[in-house]
Amino acid sequence: MGTQALWWRYLTVGFRVFLATVFVVAGGSKVLHPWVFVHTVESYHMLPDTLARPFGLGLPWIEVLLGLYLLLGLFIRITRLKYSWMGGLLSG
Repeated sequence: MGTQALWWRYLTVGFRVFLATVFVVAGGSKVLHPWVFVHTVESYHMLPDTLARPFGLGLPWIEVLLGLYLLLGLFIRITRLKYSWMGGLLSG
């Protein structure tokens, strides 16, 4: 393995740990105060009320779980796909 490959590996692991930390902290704050996030989701009026509540209650747990997967290095390819899906879902 060359020095460029080693450098790239450290960079990707560092970015993965940073992104995992962001998602665990952000998801954790929503898990601690779930109804605040549910009301935020409902206030956007992008989902019907029947879907906004389960979405608002479930998304933070998915966020924490995927953050932990990234942090531990588990299911990296699947986790990347889920983050891509979440990013597309949240960006509109």
